[in-house]
Amino acid sequence: MSEVLVQIGPLPVYTFGLTLALGFLLAALVAIREGRRRGIPAERMGDFLAVGIVVGLVGARAGFVLLNRQYYRTFPWEILLLQDGGLTFYGAVPALLLLAWVWQRERGAFYRLLDALAPGVALGSAVALVGSDLFGRRTGLPWSVTSPAGVQVHPLQVYWLVALYLLFVFLWRRRRRIRFDGEQFLFWLVGDGLIRFGAGFLREGERFWRLGYDQWGALLAVGLGLLWLRGRLQGDDLPWEGDVRYATRGKPQLLEVFWWGLGLLMLVGGFYLRLGAL
Repeated sequence: MSEVLVQIGPLPVYTFGLTLALGFLLAALVAIREGRRRGIPAERMGDFLAVGIVVGLVGARAGFVLLNRQYYRTFPWEILLLQDGGLTFYGAVPALLLLAWVWQRERGAFYRLLDALAPGVALGSAVALVGSDLFGRRTGLPWSVTSPAGVQVHPLQVYWLVALYLLFVFLWRRRRRIRFDGEQFLFWLVGDGLIRFGAGFLREGERFWRLGYDQWGALLAVGLGLLWLRGRLQGDDLPWEGDVRYATRGKPQLLEVFWWGLGLLMLVGGFYLRLGAL
């Protein structure tokens, strides 16, 4: 992740930093479009995103530091060094959920805000993974990559970004068929948790009852998401909006499938090009 892509004078541009920025930009564009369709003004969504990137980064870094507190007690000055990674999903999401609740609770649009964010977060996460270094276990498969240790390993980033991209397509395709506010977000939460749980089987690291700590966190996210989804389905506070039903969509057309496939090809190809494997 500390790979320098270009050097602009004294300022290095890191690969992961660039893909993270591109991912956030795409996520923001999708969220603004979805927010406008759900009645959230573009200006208000833009303000939320500007604050959200700071809150999300702080939460993600704080979570990582807490998980690795023994190391940072010895090297506390490295807490602010982000070029080598050190962000965690389990710190960012609670921080952003709290911000969303504070931001929209008085307007009654908390769930609509989360729904607007969900597809973009899946897409932005997939783009960010192009520049990350989350190598998997040893393998001799033809699509393996060489880790910094010189070992052929699973391209875990590719598996992960493909799954996230497909999650984005799924959410995007069904965004006009939601049954209640909050459903898109909860589908994202469960889907992302399942992806992280599956990816954990290819990651090295400490295990607890044969599962990595990230996998236990992913199971917690899936469980909370399913319980939350069940609660929303049985909720009495879901108004019937008979005159505001979203139109359903038919099967994807050939041109649409082409563009989805091209996007996925660009992500996977970009990753292998970055490593010089193509």
